[in-house]
Amino acid sequence: MNPLVLGLLASTLGGATGVWLTRRRRSGPDSSALLRAEVGAALARPGTLHDMLQPCAEAIVRHLGGAFARIWVLPPGEQVLELRASAGRYTHLDGEHARIPVGQLKIGLIAQSGMPLLINDVPNDPRVQRKWALREGLVAFAGYPLLAEGRVVGVMAMFARQKLKDDILEALASVADAMAQGTARQYAEERLRQGEELFRLLLDSTGEAIYGMDLKGQCTFANRTCARLLGYPDASALIGRRMHELIHHSYEDGTPYPREACPIYEATSKEGIHLDNEWLWRADGRGFPAEIWSYPLWREGERLGGVVTFVDISERRAAEAERARLLYETQEAVRARDDFLAIASHELRTPLTPLRLGLQSAQRMLQDGQPPPLEELRSRLAVTNRQVVRLTRLVESMLDLSRLTRGTLQLETAPCDLAALVNDVLERSREVLAQAECSLDAQVEGPLPVLGDRLRLEHVLENLLSNAMKYGACSPVHIRCRAEQGRALLSVEDEGIGISPEDQQRIFGRFERAASVRHYGGFGLGLYILREIVEAHGGTVSVESQPGQGARFTVTVPLLETPG
Repeated sequence: MNPLVLGLLASTLGGATGVWLTRRRRSGPDSSALLRAEVGAALARPGTLHDMLQPCAEAIVRHLGGAFARIWVLPPGEQVLELRASAGRYTHLDGEHARIPVGQLKIGLIAQSGMPLLINDVPNDPRVQRKWALREGLVAFAGYPLLAEGRVVGVMAMFARQKLKDDILEALASVADAMAQGTARQYAEERLRQGEELFRLLLDSTGEAIYGMDLKGQCTFANRTCARLLGYPDASALIGRRMHELIHHSYEDGTPYPREACPIYEATSKEGIHLDNEWLWRADGRGFPAEIWSYPLWREGERLGGVVTFVDISERRAAEAERARLLYETQEAVRARDDFLAIASHELRTPLTPLRLGLQSAQRMLQDGQPPPLEELRSRLAVTNRQVVRLTRLVESMLDLSRLTRGTLQLETAPCDLAALVNDVLERSREVLAQAECSLDAQVEGPLPVLGDRLRLEHVLENLLSNAMKYGACSPVHIRCRAEQGRALLSVEDEGIGISPEDQQRIFGRFERAASVRHYGGFGLGLYILREIVEAHGGTVSVESQPGQGARFTVTVPLLETPG
């Protein structure tokens, strides 16, 4: 509570009152880590956007060797970027680049597209003044949009006198994301502060609820905000009534709140109290969380009672709950990333060992000077080929995840026969099925004309077959492919370990699996990528299963209408 407001009120009543990626190589031994640490510290500081972003720009120049770095922000609802930080060769915040409309110049185009821009030959880029670039010795440029929850909140850019390598770009992308979140948070906090300030301003009446009480706890004064927040038509409905029994009689859970334990009432005989999470009750019986200030009221040494102010903090609680949710989601994302890195290192290493041993063994056989046994050589090469195929699939999964994350996965669609595609994949997979000791029960009805990316649709079936062989080894695999209600239906069913009902939706998420990675391996990406591919074709994927009774995955895609 503003002391001035309390003083004015006390005078009126007749007295005075007391009173904050998968990583690859770093730009240096510690430069990327130091950069992220400095940026994180800067974003955690209180102050203006300039106070927060200027140290970030200086850290980018210092740790990444930039000629100069600049950061623009895009206020909510605006279409003009505002320069808020500049470090290195240029430090001024005014001039022709102080305000850049979205869609103009390189910076405005980055904001418009929401995509980063990299130039490693600045003097020959038509968007850059050649004479200026040569005079300054500039070679490279990197600009990143500051994206928070899908909205551009600014742009970060750096010019350098040497080409920018991947580790530099990775570091820039990392801090760009952090600065985006910090900028968005600053705007959100600014909006919250403005809302609170407006609520508390005293115009014709104050924005805070204020009431006075005598030594018996009876209301002697109440402003219009107080009456409104408590659900009464006007202040007269409160005058003369005991306020504890009226608005503070019970805890949030409904249990009685004894008057002798009430800190608000006790403040009439003490130096004052501040409660930041109390519960008050309205006239209609509904409660709300409140922040409360209560101070004794004096006149010429005589205690008259107390003055109480309070505000409804429902929105603050919701904001705190939202911040807690976002923090939890961020922590979960970091945990998932760390789990993925651990799994990836293990999964990528697993096929390399037998691959290396097989090649070394074949090499020794060839170096002995004697013709190697053909069957043994064929066997070793078959093992080597399987490991290469496995390694290839792991890498392809990582690449597909990267494309999906960046939104760059593209389909090369063309009319194709899904039934013929299924038969082709099954024919190529017979040897692998035999090695897994899985018999094949296939019923494919065709033709089934669809508009799709043949390679991606083959990947869908291969993934389902691979899962069926993995989780249903030594048991039959059932394939059904037919037309049904204007859609092509493809199902793959195994007789393996099955999937519990609570896991059947979760397994389509990133890095998710229903079985232990220790026993079955994998990134936990296959079904996630599969679902994205199928949905990109306008289709659906579902699973039916019970533990111990196998699983049936069903994919549907629209049939291609043919001229009738």
